[in-house]
Amino acid sequence: MAMLPNSAAMAKVSQVAGKWEGTWLSDASGHHGALRCVVDCTKGKPGDHEFFYHATWMTILSGSYKTVHTVQKQKDGTYTFKGEHKMPDWAGGVYHYEGTIKGDEFKANYRCSMDNGTYTMKRVR
Repeated sequence: MAMLPNSAAMAKVSQVAGKWEGTWLSDASGHHGALRCVVDCTKGKPGDHEFFYHATWMTILSGSYKTVHTVQKQKDGTYTFKGEHKMPDWAGGVYHYEGTIKGDEFKANYRCSMDNGTYTMKRVR
């Protein structure tokens, strides 16, 4: 018989996990586009979550990737996260991410050798 997570664990998961939708903006080039993300818990280290991103740019191009970010709850109820993801060298190499989730607001910064910018999303209900 499978064990169900306790209600405290489920409450913590529900604050970060779920569907997010918004935009990304490159500070380096000014390029921008639509951005979606699905966040789920992993079976790795405590606090690790899978972030599955899907972004569009130049109206007709799109790409998706999955990465793991470590999420920590702060005293004020905000969740912070950090992580990195290896992309091909032509796409900037290693991307580093830092962000916050507070309620239905998702804000993050990204940087790599070729670019840096922001992600701004809202929870999809």
